[in-house]
Amino acid sequence: MLAKKFKLPAIVWETQRQQKPLRVVNTPLLSMRSFRTTLPYARVGVVVGTKVDKRATVRNRIRRAIYDAFQARFDKLPIADYTCMVRAGMKNLMRVEIIKEVEKML
Repeated sequence: MLAKKFKLPAIVWETQRQQKPLRVVNTPLLSMRSFRTTLPYARVGVVVGTKVDKRATVRNRIRRAIYDAFQARFDKLPIADYTCMVRAGMKNLMRVEIIKEVEKML
C-alpha cells in the first residue's frame, strides 16, 4: 500500500484543477494529469466517482489497484503530483487488468 505521505490530498487536487497540467494522458478507462510540485517526491491522487459504481467497496477496490500500480513504479516516476480519474468501464476489470492499464499510461 502506498504511504499516506505519497497520496495527494483532495484540497491540493482542487487547487490544481485551475492550473495547466504538465502532461495529460487519456484512455477509454482512465485520465491522468501531472502537475508541478515543490516537494522532493511524487504524490498520487485517484478519483473514482459514483458514476463508476454506487458501491464504495467496488470504488475502493479500483482505487487500491491503481495505488498498487503506482507503488510498483514509484522509484521511476518523475517528481510531480499525479491525478488519475477513473471512467465507468473500469469496474468490470480484474485487478491485474487495472494494473496493466495504469502501467500503459506511465
